[in-house]
Amino acid sequence: MGRRPEGYRIVKRGGMWTVRFRIAGKRHEYSTGIEAPPRAKRPSEAATRAGEQIYAASLQGRQPVARRAKAPGAPEALADLFDAWLEESTARKDTLDQYEVFSVQWLREWKLSSQLTDAPVNAYFKRRLREVTRKSVLNEQSAMRTFAKWAGLPLAIETIPKHVNGTAYGERRRTKAPELSPAEIEGILRALPEWSGNGKRKNGIYPVRARFELMWETTLRPETIEKLSVPQHWSPGERVLRITKEIDKEAHDREVPLTERAVKALERVAPAEGGVIFGKHKAWRYLAPVASKVLPAGKAAIFTGQHFRSAAITRRLEESGNLPGVMFLAGHRHASTTSKYARPSFRAAEDALGLGVKARPKRVAR
Repeated sequence: MGRRPEGYRIVKRGGMWTVRFRIAGKRHEYSTGIEAPPRAKRPSEAATRAGEQIYAASLQGRQPVARRAKAPGAPEALADLFDAWLEESTARKDTLDQYEVFSVQWLREWKLSSQLTDAPVNAYFKRRLREVTRKSVLNEQSAMRTFAKWAGLPLAIETIPKHVNGTAYGERRRTKAPELSPAEIEGILRALPEWSGNGKRKNGIYPVRARFELMWETTLRPETIEKLSVPQHWSPGERVLRITKEIDKEAHDREVPLTERAVKALERVAPAEGGVIFGKHKAWRYLAPVASKVLPAGKAAIFTGQHFRSAAITRRLEESGNLPGVMFLAGHRHASTTSKYARPSFRAAEDALGLGVKARPKRVAR
């Protein structure tokens, strides 16, 4: 039997408060991200709270979010802060899902913690009242207050008067994936960091680019990709993924062939010692700032990680015309399901008429 958890201790190490504990006999130590004054003998309340959150996450089998030291008041990337906030939150799943939606919206407005001040935040919520109902804005304000308290940001968010009703939804908020060309997808992939954090494996927490590159190459569902592990589903040198019933939405047990590019993506990030390759992380939050630079404004506004899958299915159908093969890759049992993901395009129409790029003869230089 594994040993029980032995509790945790907050200790000073290298000018920082760190949390130490053992789980099943294995020793762990993580930085809380809170500086320890030279003469301090007891950890601050913030360091204690951070240590408790890291310890609780480890007991639940979740990878604690790495915390970097920072000077008091120094701005931090909001993408990293939102990531840590959601990882450490003990809110219910449906609440966390809504927090994720809000954080994506906020990242379109602000990039650094120093930008979250009273005036721009309150101006943002006033504008939101012209877009959604009062109740929706109240929910979003509540989430912002929760985040600000967690991050230690002194935000004073104005209360919305009761007579202000906001704006009812004029149209459905959920929209189908836009038509995305291979060039647009490749542009997004090139702009994504390889790893979270600063993009380097040494300090990165989880892989980013390889996750979406694998989806683009295989059409697999995000939920399946996050559960892939070594050696159960793939091992270095193999050119297939073993998709088991446990990690497939349709319980479709099968082997999926891999392209050379997919193999290289896995080789770059798969843990040498074995274990989960990608895991469940907020890698998608890196997409919003990249999409805003690569895609037209209309597409960027609604782009999500799931759209890699629909674009990949459309691409494979266009390139091969092999519907049964694409159904197998995507894990669909009915052709009608696959058709929902495909996006008609002018590019495909040209190819259907023999006018596409592949059909055009190369010009001979004179």
